[in-house]
Amino acid sequence: MVYRPAPHYHRWAVGQRYRDYYRGPVYVVNDYGHYHVRRPPRGYHWVRDDRGNLLMVAIATGIIADLLLHH
Repeated sequence: MVYRPAPHYHRWAVGQRYRDYYRGPVYVVNDYGHYHVRRPPRGYHWVRDDRGNLLMVAIATGIIADLLLHH
């Protein structure tokens, strides 16, 4: 029998640094209409985590400015 640790699901919040928690590939969302989100301001982009949450993240710092959970 193989024992695996329980999956750790992080609860995102505005002001947290996205890159500190997520070490995998970054999925940048460019199709704003498909996801029903507004175009991010200059210096930000929407990213999608592995659970389908959308996070508006500052490109330079990784700080979360806005989020849509379980989108």
